[in-house]
Amino acid sequence: MVENKIIWSHHAKIKLFEILNYFAERNKSKLYSVKLLKRGSKN
Repeated sequence: MVENKIIWSHHAKIKLFEILNYFAERNKSKLYSVKLLKRGSKN
């Protein structure tokens, strides 16, 4: 089976890190942000 690689644009990367920072500050923990990042990097 052929796997497609996702190529993130510069703007998308910035938005991703803004979202991760938001959840890290909101939850006072980086755990959820790390889970999101790992889930997104599986693709």
